[in-house]
Amino acid sequence: MPPDLPIIIIIIALGACFGSFITAASWRLPRNEDAVAGASKCPKCGTRLGFFDLFPVFSWLFNRGKCRYCKVRISPRYVLTEIGTALVFLGLYEKYGLSGQFWILALLATSLLIMIISDFETYIMPDSTTIAAFILALAYHYLYSPAWNDYLLGFVACLVVALLLRYGFYLVRKREGLGMGDVKFLPVAGLWVGFGILPLYFVIAGMLGIITGIIWKLIFKNPEYPFGPALAVGMFVLVIFPEIGFLLHLK
Repeated sequence: MPPDLPIIIIIIALGACFGSFITAASWRLPRNEDAVAGASKCPKCGTRLGFFDLFPVFSWLFNRGKCRYCKVRISPRYVLTEIGTALVFLGLYEKYGLSGQFWILALLATSLLIMIISDFETYIMPDSTTIAAFILALAYHYLYSPAWNDYLLGFVACLVVALLLRYGFYLVRKREGLGMGDVKFLPVAGLWVGFGILPLYFVIAGMLGIITGIIWKLIFKNPEYPFGPALAVGMFVLVIFPEIGFLLHLK
């Protein structure tokens, strides 16, 4: 038995619990509800859910993907989010151990997943998740980044790019080129990845955005698609794997 198996089990369970919080917060925040306080309820019948209804993964499986009270099918996005978050936490643990980096990046992943799910479902990127990512970036660079200049330049550069994309596109095409949520988040992404690696970030986020747009149009027949998830995923990949930039001589 691996010596750290008990810790791995705890990390997976912790990730699943955070995943459960993500499912609730991504539903509540776009609707201006408190993400922390307040009892969880079935969105269909409104019945207050108890402990055994909210146990990550197992409650969904035990109830066969249905509400225990009204028997209406519950979206698999709940259990998939819990499993996905557990896997993200496990990956972070394998890379960073139980270090301060692990905890900060686990919280960052939580904020980004709330943002991604919310944007996909409602086209809203909650300000609270962007603020959380900003605060976590300051804490992370204060503890682990010896030079701030590159990251501050990244913040400023992305702010300029975001404003140009939003208002410059409007001047030319008379419609918004970037949502306000994206405008607020992009400088935070620049603060995380730094100025030197921004070209690679824009390429990755752009490619993810194109793929998202194609799939979105095929499934929902809607040319307008959420771009926030591409910005968030591209940022997180480069934060976790900064060596990609080094390999391409971009940083």
